[in-house]
Parts: sequence; structure tokens; C-alpha cells
Amino acid sequence: MSVARFVADQRTNYRVPHSLTCALLGISVSWFYKWLARAGDPDGLHTDTDRRRAALDDAVRAAFAKAKGVHGSPRLVSDLRDLGWTVSENTVAESMRRQGLVARRIRRRGGSPAGQDRAEVP
Repeated sequence: MSVARFVADQRTNYRVPHSLTCALLGISVSWFYKWLARAGDPDGLHTDTDRRRAALDDAVRAAFAKAKGVHGSPRLVSDLRDLGWTVSENTVAESMRRQGLVARRIRRRGGSPAGQDRAEVP
């Protein structure tokens, strides 16, 4: 949660004056008003970083669904790079963590075929 969102929540939920909350947190009231003006964006995203993060989250979710939930962040990075994204493995891992996406583990069952004895180990 951002500082400005915290101030807005305190003002809305607990009726704490925003000037008091801003003073306690050491931020200016004018900065909070600027944030409120930008909060009127139709998508609700304030910065270019927020917009890119939302687009990346959508791309990661789509690539994860296409891989049927099997690929983790290293493989999703290569899938996203094939689509033209410039991302690191840590960025994709953070996006997956933020969305609660966890790759499934594929269980590979192996061993010797039935009826064959294992070789003796000396």
C-alpha cells in the first residue's frame, strides 16, 4: 500500500484529517493533493511503472495459463522474451508472487520395470 493510499484510507475509514496524517508521516499536504488529482485516472494507475507492471502481470498470467501452470519464472522469462518483453527472472518471479501463481511440479515416475531385479551393489 502506498503512503498516499494509507492517508486516503485513514481519511475515509477513520475520519482522521489528512493534514494530521501527512504531518505525522512527514509528507506535504500539497503532494497528497497532487496524488488525489492523479487518482482520477480511468485505469487507477498513477505512474508509468504502475502501468507497465499491470501490463506485465497480464502477460505473465497469460503465459502461465498457456503453459498450463507448469512453467516457473525461468521458463516464463524465455516465453515472454519471445513475445518481445525485456524482463528479468526476478521481475517475473515477483509478478508471479504478487498474483499468487505457483508452478505445478510434474511427478516423473521411474524406476525399474516390474519383474526385473536391481543389480547388486558390491
